[in-house]
Amino acid sequence: MIAGGGLASANLLNRLKAEILGKTVIVPEEQESSALGAAIIAARGLTGADYAGLKQIFCREKTRVVPTLPGGSEIKKKLRQRYELYVSLYPRLKEQFGALAKIRNT
Repeated sequence: MIAGGGLASANLLNRLKAEILGKTVIVPEEQESSALGAAIIAARGLTGADYAGLKQIFCREKTRVVPTLPGGSEIKKKLRQRYELYVSLYPRLKEQFGALAKIRNT
């Protein structure tokens, strides 16, 4: 999994993604890939340079890797317990959520 955008720099969020999904999270040095892509396209339009040359100018190949923790980590166990509690509570509170929505919309 590759993290991108403004929250890609949030270490805690990346750790949670890695733990919940059981996947390694790769964090590119350049996290604002949309802006970078727009700059590369604009430079190509203005200069006619090829994409490979522009990639060398604009892109840095450094990345940071957020690995999953081995086995059943404590974080993952706690998250699983909280999720199971949420799943058990939702059906019991569904009617109250509906009533709350009606109150908010009046």
